[in-house]
Amino acid sequence: MKDPAILVSPEEYLNSSYKPDMDYVDGVLVRRNVGTLRHGSLQAMLCVYFEQFRKSHRIKTFAENPLRWAHDRENPAALTVEPANAWRAQSARP
Repeated sequence: MKDPAILVSPEEYLNSSYKPDMDYVDGVLVRRNVGTLRHGSLQAMLCVYFEQFRKSHRIKTFAENPLRWAHDRENPAALTVEPANAWRAQSARP
């Protein structure tokens, strides 16, 4: 049986935790694919790889970072690498 649709705003999605994990698609919460052990292992290896360049390249790495890729779609990116100064600007927002 299909789960009933749960409508939420983008702000509510970003400021909430859901169990089980949920993605935000077209204003609706949908169950998130939690991946596999192999996916998690590769994700961890990539985070460690990019973290070694944190100071020299002034970057930050994040795993499972909520990412808005359209006005109505929010999903966690498996891995995000961003300039460190962009991260500081985002974290300073109210």
